[in-house]
Amino acid sequence: MPECGGPVAKVDRTPVFGDLRMVNDTVNGELIYVTDQVHYGVPAYWEVPKDGKGVCHAYAMLKFHRLLDLGWNIKDLHLAVGRINDKEYHAVLVVDYNDRKYVLDSYEDRVLQMKYSEVRFIGMQSSGDSQDWVLTK
Repeated sequence: MPECGGPVAKVDRTPVFGDLRMVNDTVNGELIYVTDQVHYGVPAYWEVPKDGKGVCHAYAMLKFHRLLDLGWNIKDLHLAVGRINDKEYHAVLVVDYNDRKYVLDSYEDRVLQMKYSEVRFIGMQSSGDSQDWVLTK
């Protein structure tokens, strides 16, 4: 969050951008945060949630699939990982739209441009191949 007097994130009001806000709000409201250790018995388990429970990467993957269902191009959707509070690892969905990158975050109700996100990004899926990850440092 920018400090008082800091830059203000501009909000895109186009109908297509509404998909991003709707998916972010819906998924953030419907999933219950449960750690992978509690849920699956392992420290990390990446799967699209089927039972309404998960951690940040489950939120990001569900948002990814919801946007695909709405007709978004897979090349514009990227799972990304980073750190928040300089400690906690965190996963989000990054969406290329209108020559900008936007972040759909389980901790944030607003859809912000990547440069305004509190996530300090480490890696993100490549646009050309979802199996390839690129460093973002």
